[in-house]
Amino acid sequence: MTVGARTSPSSTWSCGGSPRTHGSPRCLPWSTPGWLPVSCRRLSATCWGRRRETGCARRWSATSPRRAPRCASRSRSRETAHRPSSPSTSQTARPPTSGPATRHCGPRRSRHTGSGSPSRWQRTRSEECCGPARSPGTPLADAVEPDQLPEATASLGALLAAVHASSVPLTRDVVVDDLLVETHKKAAKLVRAHPPITSVVADVVTATTRRRGEARHERVRTLHGDFHLAQLVSSPRGPVLVDLDSMVHGPPEVDLAEFLVELALRELPARVKQAVAHGLLASYSRASGTEIDAALLETCAGVEFLHRCYRHLHRHSPGWQSALETDLGRHAEMTSLLRA
Repeated sequence: MTVGARTSPSSTWSCGGSPRTHGSPRCLPWSTPGWLPVSCRRLSATCWGRRRETGCARRWSATSPRRAPRCASRSRSRETAHRPSSPSTSQTARPPTSGPATRHCGPRRSRHTGSGSPSRWQRTRSEECCGPARSPGTPLADAVEPDQLPEATASLGALLAAVHASSVPLTRDVVVDDLLVETHKKAAKLVRAHPPITSVVADVVTATTRRRGEARHERVRTLHGDFHLAQLVSSPRGPVLVDLDSMVHGPPEVDLAEFLVELALRELPARVKQAVAHGLLASYSRASGTEIDAALLETCAGVEFLHRCYRHLHRHSPGWQSALETDLGRHAEMTSLLRA
């Protein structure tokens, strides 16, 4: 599902490759635009689903109840000839109705069988092709020069706030205390595997545990679950947020921390990282209307930082010790991004 105004970034909600995407538009309730600033209220919802038996991608779009949406059925690739879709692609469908939650994002939608007034959800042709099976562009970090990243990600905070404000039926929750327990276990394994990093890892664990005790009450929101710069791809309408098949419920600081940690470990100029981090935190606070818990953000960042360092041990590639030490050496830079 794509969320965004014509001139603002959009968000793609992946349905895990399942062709049953009937209820996905419910991921973004009609009331969501009212929760956002005026500049973000012209949101639209787009749901993509790929039919495995035909190789076609279907798209259901909706803007607001006052405007008729555009929808589409198109082949997976522009280079591949369009395959005929099933007869149902020309029928009209009603908005999704309530029902039991399944693997895809949202409840099932009943098939339209009546002959009343035209529905807001209709299927037509489109000249573009994108969706869970095919990204609409190249990764944003590759599509623009490093100096252009701060401007290209200026509205990223508002985009993430829209995801957090959405109502999605999910069965998984993120609990920070559980993450902290896992962090202690991974830290112990890192130290046993590479003793020279003992003091550095101990300092990170101590700081993370201390900040956990200073955090306020955790808010629960709908999280992206795998939020980082590589999840943004370019499109004519702006950055598109993809890969939402890891969505969970949890504190919004989890998503923010993951993005900032991954940003700190990237090979980018320090000033670019600082500008992107500042833009994300500032725009998120404005769009969400809430204050970010600094202590909880640092706790989640410490957890994510050690998790990414632990990947070197898990992969055990040649030279993993050197790569691990390099990443651990960026802890101070990562901490500075949290306060940008």
